Amino acid sequence: MDPLLFAYESTLLGIHVGRKSHKSAVIAYADDVTLLLTSPSEIRVKINIQKSKAMAVGMWDKTVNIMGLPYYESMKILAMHFTSTTSQSALKSWSAVTDGYGRKHAKPTTES
Repeated sequence: MDPLLFAYESTLLGIHVGRKSHKSAVIAYADDVTLLLTSPSEIRVKINIQKSKAMAVGMWDKTVNIMGLPYYESMKILAMHFTSTTSQSALKSWSAVTDGYGRKHAKPTTES
């Protein structure tokens, strides 16, 4: 599958991550592949509609019908939370990390 992922990564526009010029168009782990598209015209592959989701990020027009896929407000991909804005995504993802850390390292309370 590596040649296919490489082809997607090099041909899709993807999204820019952080303030640097690095872009990502593909997130893959085992047999799960997530494509980060910037336009419906980038979809040139056959997908399994039952296993697929769409999420509008930024200024994406939610009225655009993409193969009949329902739009989701948020998604969790490889333990990272994605929402319509970068700040919401970061807050939700880091809150999950810090909340888990707090529960794991909380000092037990003693009752008087």
